Amino acid sequence: MKKFVLFCFAFLCLLSMSAAEKHTLRVNLKKGDTFTQTIDMQTSLKMKFSGVSMDIDMPMVMDLKFKVNDVFRDSLNLVTEIQRIKFQTEVMGKVLRIDTDMSNSTSEEFLFLRKFIGKPFTMTVDKRWNVLGIRDFDGILESVLDGNSKEEVEEVEAAIASMISKERLSGNFAESMVVFPEEPVSVGYVWSKDDEVSVSGISMKIKTTNTVKSIDSKSGEVVIASESLVDMQEVSVEGMQMSLSKESKISGEYTYFIKTGRLKSSNLQMSIPMNMSVQEKGQAQSISMHLTADIKSSTR
Repeated sequence: MKKFVLFCFAFLCLLSMSAAEKHTLRVNLKKGDTFTQTIDMQTSLKMKFSGVSMDIDMPMVMDLKFKVNDVFRDSLNLVTEIQRIKFQTEVMGKVLRIDTDMSNSTSEEFLFLRKFIGKPFTMTVDKRWNVLGIRDFDGILESVLDGNSKEEVEEVEAAIASMISKERLSGNFAESMVVFPEEPVSVGYVWSKDDEVSVSGISMKIKTTNTVKSIDSKSGEVVIASESLVDMQEVSVEGMQMSLSKESKISGEYTYFIKTGRLKSSNLQMSIPMNMSVQEKGQAQSISMHLTADIKSSTR
């Protein structure tokens, strides 16, 4: 009986030590390290307008390649390139499918997106995954727009500026990663981060709360549960009043390798209900939309 009690006591001590195990999460990649990140987004948009309902599904897969080009004391440079874009959408019976790996497509949309494939640019991040800057992206835009008329260039530049500007790229990358805390973490550790992002001139506040869910010393992995609450004040865009529901959020889990700080995988769910009001023939018409997405990411 005495041995059994001692065994139980030792086992409980071992469990408490495991629960209290702490790690400082940092990016510890070496110069020359490479990895590919695949992002799989299953996006759906539901709309209601004047009694008419419309559902739009927009699945997309994107492959990004990263190579560590320089490592400094507090930061590193990642040479980044888009390797593949695959998506499809259907609106009112019209289906659009694009896969930049296909070589026999001649559609304008395919030829335009194909110009972005394999064009490297450099992203600088600190050792906690904060994005510090992006360079060499202007050259990609110049090559993409080469050969277009002045009017076409101005129109495309305006669209690109709102969708894939340096600021937008920085924001998208930052949202796809967890920014590590300054302090060492153990299971149950919680930290928060406040951001303000701008999309097409619309400002949104995002409050993200992260919690260490588990630490597996055997596999060398840490699982982080994350929830981001999105808040946007009512704004007016080209005569339309737009507001987001207070229930707008992005939540899910990330798994990181503790030793290198590299993302292994993530699984997120996004839910963004919104309402719009437009003036039509002197009368206000309301539009309700609900954007949802399952976003899975993995690296290799």
